[in-house]
Amino acid sequence: MARPSVMRLSLHIKAQREETPEDIKLSVPIIKNILEAYHIPILQVDGFEADDIIGTVALKASEKGMETYMLTPDKDYAQLVRNNVFMFRPRHGGGYEKLGVQEIEEKYSITSPLQVIDLLALMGDSADNFPGCPGVGEKTAIKLINEFGSVEGLIENSSQVKGKLREKVEGAVEDIRMSKFLATIRTDVPVDIKMEDLKRVEPDNTKLD
Repeated sequence: MARPSVMRLSLHIKAQREETPEDIKLSVPIIKNILEAYHIPILQVDGFEADDIIGTVALKASEKGMETYMLTPDKDYAQLVRNNVFMFRPRHGGGYEKLGVQEIEEKYSITSPLQVIDLLALMGDSADNFPGCPGVGEKTAIKLINEFGSVEGLIENSSQVKGKLREKVEGAVEDIRMSKFLATIRTDVPVDIKMEDLKRVEPDNTKLD
C-alpha cells in the first residue's frame, strides 16, 4: 500500500484534533515527577505516538518470551495481541477483561488480530481522526474483510461488491488507504530501552512525601 505523504497526514490530523485541555498540560509535569519517584521509566521518541512505543515494547518483550499485558480500553490495541501479548481491558462497572488471540478473533469474527487494522480502516474512527469508508459500520466491515481478507483485497476486487456498497468503496479508496495507515500501530520505533530497565524497584519515598 502506498503511504500518504507525511505533510498530508499532518494536515489531516491537525485539522480535526482538538486542542489539549489546559488542565492536562499542567498535569503532565506532575505525573512525570511521580513516575520518576517510583522509578517507572518514561519512554519518549520524537515523531512517534505513545501507541507506537507501546506496540514496539510489547512485541520486543514478546520476542523475548515475556508475557505482556496492555492495560487499555482502546480497541486499536487488539491488532498487537499475540500468543503472549494480551489486552487487559477495563470493564464498565468494574473489573477487567483479558483478551488474547482467541478472544479477539471471536469478538470481531476474524482470522487474525492483524485484521483489526483492516476493520478500523473501513469503519473509521472519529476519536482518532480517520474517515474510513462512509456508511460502513462494524458488521459490514467484518463481512467485507471475511470475504476479501484485507482492504487491499477489497479494493483490488471491488467489482465483486454489489450495489451501493460498491459505489461507497470505490468512491473512498484514498480515504480507506489513508485510514489503514493511520490505524496501524508502529512496532519498529527506535526505543532505547533494555527489558532489565523495566523491572520493578522500590520507590524513592523522599520524593513522595
